[in-house]
Amino acid sequence: MVSPLSPSSEVELKFQVSPDDVAAITANPIFAHKGAQTELRSVYYDTPNWDLRRGGVSLRVRLEEGVYIQTVKRQAGLSLFDRDEWESEIGGETPDRSAWDGTPVASILGKKGMHALGPVFTTEVRRTLRLVREGPSLVEVSLDQGELVAGELREPIEEVELELKGGDAVCL
Repeated sequence: MVSPLSPSSEVELKFQVSPDDVAAITANPIFAHKGAQTELRSVYYDTPNWDLRRGGVSLRVRLEEGVYIQTVKRQAGLSLFDRDEWESEIGGETPDRSAWDGTPVASILGKKGMHALGPVFTTEVRRTLRLVREGPSLVEVSLDQGELVAGELREPIEEVELELKGGDAVCL
């Protein structure tokens, strides 16, 4: 049995950028020095009736550096950028029911469980990551480039994310 970690609060801002902006972003001093790059493959799940989405919850399984991480997110407060998050390392590419016990997924799906879920879309991105200190605060700055795939539909992803890792959200 895999138990989810205690919920943590995630505070982040995401910005969609155009492919034309990527050169300017990567020329910024934040990205000027070689840093961490990783390949991420994430599969997002929901029911045919969108029960999780209607409940303000998302469920994904991400493959990162050979490890599968199941993540449940729920809007935490009045802010669109403040969410509760539960993460668990799991043994494979499909959601693990025991890893969502104690999360909002358990109450939304009830006894339906795994049989009600199916993959909705997949993202495959190359993430370039930097940590930036802003006074006493620490911010993770990520540039994601890749693709969102839903069946036969494909859409490019060009996104910058600022995630508060410690300190005051005002720095974002």
